[in-house]
Amino acid sequence: MAHRLQADEDRRVQAAGRDGLAEVTTDPVSIYFHDRDRITELFRGDKFEPDYARLNHDAKRVFGLDPKKFAVFGPDVAAKKLADALTKRGMTVQVNPKYEIKPFEREPGRGGAGVSHGVASNLENIAAHTVVLPGHPLLAQSQNRGHINRETSTVFPGPGRAVIQWGIGCYRPCWQNVFVQGDLDAGVAWLLAAVEGKLPRRRRRSWPSPRSTRCRPGTSGPTSSASSARSSCTTRPWASARAATARRPLFCCTTAP
Repeated sequence: MAHRLQADEDRRVQAAGRDGLAEVTTDPVSIYFHDRDRITELFRGDKFEPDYARLNHDAKRVFGLDPKKFAVFGPDVAAKKLADALTKRGMTVQVNPKYEIKPFEREPGRGGAGVSHGVASNLENIAAHTVVLPGHPLLAQSQNRGHINRETSTVFPGPGRAVIQWGIGCYRPCWQNVFVQGDLDAGVAWLLAAVEGKLPRRRRRSWPSPRSTRCRPGTSGPTSSASSARSSCTTRPWASARAATARRPLFCCTTAP
């Protein structure tokens, strides 16, 4: 009986996956879809700069952005492994460099405002793209300062799993940041695959559009009852779009080979 119930449940999950409504995975890394693309571009050395024409004339010099300059913070062995992989890709990498939180300092004779106002001007003096691994004090400090979106617990991301997040400007303006929480080995394995360009291709799903489904008032359409059909297809054509958006998974889970 238990095996029959499990088989029925498996069929329901597979059917939901075919319809684009759900995806069940056991991969060890959770990451937002767009963060995955941004981290991949960062590790490729793609140039990313703000529109300097809209900023102070001295912003380009002050920011000093370099697409190939990195700093890795974390346990020595794991951090060095990641640094070696980035170095092979032509990056300049420091492992656990010293840093401090200090107010923005203006250069004599240049004047002008700082990078921001108030306490937010007290930034870490890390002029590099950063990768922060589990076990380093900078990760906990970044969590306390609100740089990290998700808090880890005994159930998230779970045993043997990691969650990876992309950020920008957390330590210095326009420098990018990568945060790894959870399992160190799982997170580093994913990052190494991203550096080497070996991440599996992300599967793209097409989500139902309210204009792609037609139904007549009082008849069953994309929903199970006549009343819901009237509300979603007749009086509120945007309702099905909202429902489709609500069903989208927040995380893209991939496995490093």
